[in-house]
Amino acid sequence: MSGLLSEKYIDCYKSLSSPVRLKILLLLLNYNLDVTNLSKKLNVKQPNISQHLLKLKRNQLVNCTKLGKKRIYVVTEFGKKFLSYLVNMKL
Repeated sequence: MSGLLSEKYIDCYKSLSSPVRLKILLLLLNYNLDVTNLSKKLNVKQPNISQHLLKLKRNQLVNCTKLGKKRIYVVTEFGKKFLSYLVNMKL
């Protein structure tokens, strides 16, 4: 298989199997947020949000930038293309 159906994307698909990670990605498509704000919006403890973000970051779906003491998370261009592919996929 080729493209986004190839085996190299298996970890990306697995990372979206968690409802919390999927919600994080959907929030980050609209807002650039830090862990504290994500935690409040999703009603999930900050350490759990951080673990989810780490998995998303390892799969290059999100990235962060430092702003003072905070790390602001955004969806990467690859993440946007990946999500767009999933949304537009015809079954």
